[in-house]
Amino acid sequence: MTQETLFDIAPVFAVTFDKDPATFAPDYTLVFHALMKRNPGKGYGYYCLTSNRTGRTKRADNFALAEGKAITNNRAAYLALAHALSKLLELIQRGGDGPENFTVEIGGCVQFIIRQLKDEMGVSEHLNDVHEQCLRLMGRFKAVNPIWLPKEQIYENLGLGNENNSRA
Repeated sequence: MTQETLFDIAPVFAVTFDKDPATFAPDYTLVFHALMKRNPGKGYGYYCLTSNRTGRTKRADNFALAEGKAITNNRAAYLALAHALSKLLELIQRGGDGPENFTVEIGGCVQFIIRQLKDEMGVSEHLNDVHEQCLRLMGRFKAVNPIWLPKEQIYENLGLGNENNSRA
C-alpha cells in the first residue's frame, strides 16, 4: 500500500489518502447518508460502520442533525459524516487502540462531497466549517479512502429500503 499526503489543511492535521484505491484494504468501512424533510430543512443522519477485521457492524439511523435547525442537504451530509467518524474514533479508543493504526474507507452518494474530501474540488464558503471538521477527523486515521457509492448501495448498506421509502 502506498500512501501520499495530498494536502495540509492546518498545522494541526493532514489527511493521508491511499494512492492505489484498487489495492486498499481498509480496517473499517464507513457508509454515511443524510435525508431531509425539505431542502433546506431538518436533516437526519444515517451511518453504518463495519470492522473488516471482525465483520461486526454498527448502524445508527435517524439521528437529528444541527439540533433540528433548518440546514441544507449538503451540510446535513457533512454533519452525518462527522458524527459517524466521531463514533468510529470512540469505538477504537474504547478498544484501547489509537486511530492512527487504522485505515478507513468512507462511502457516500454525494459525488461532489466525496470529491471535496479528496481535494479534487473546491468547497463553498458556507460548508468550510463542516468540511474542515470532517478533514480533522479523517486526519486522525492512518489512511482514508473516500469513495462514491450509488444511492441504491447506500440504502442497502443502511437498511433503508429504496429511496422512495425513506424514514426521514
